[in-house]
Amino acid sequence: MQRPLLSVLMLVWASALLTGCGKGGTARPPNDPAPTGGQIVAQGSFDASAQGKTVTGSATVYRLSDSFGIPTGEYVIRLSEFQAPAESGLQVIVVANGSPVLSLALRAPSGNMNYSVSYGGSVLPTWNKVIIHSSPANLDYATANLVASQVIAP
Repeated sequence: MQRPLLSVLMLVWASALLTGCGKGGTARPPNDPAPTGGQIVAQGSFDASAQGKTVTGSATVYRLSDSFGIPTGEYVIRLSEFQAPAESGLQVIVVANGSPVLSLALRAPSGNMNYSVSYGGSVLPTWNKVIIHSSPANLDYATANLVASQVIAP
């Protein structure tokens, strides 16, 4: 007789734990802080709408450095004031030097989100665009064409 009560209590506890971690429940949009100690190397705005879907906000690429100011090869792609359709199957695709370097599930349909990218090599990448892609529909909903910022090479 105590098993059903125990199962219910465990379910309530798991639900509370997932809601507290930002999963399940009525989670608020992410509000990741802007990277500190990084240098903006490219940025762009999402086009207003494509395929009948509206996506707004901006994408910014930050190059991270160590405590001595030396670039680490790590980058952060930040989506700011971002708003997209609340659909499952949306992806963030980041293109540098003409090839995708990151393809991940969109964390949320709105908010401020950071995505980490490692880019090794002796040549600094040319950041081309950030795409919001619908896997189920196999359509690109929006693209932020990135414009390089003035960066002083190390």
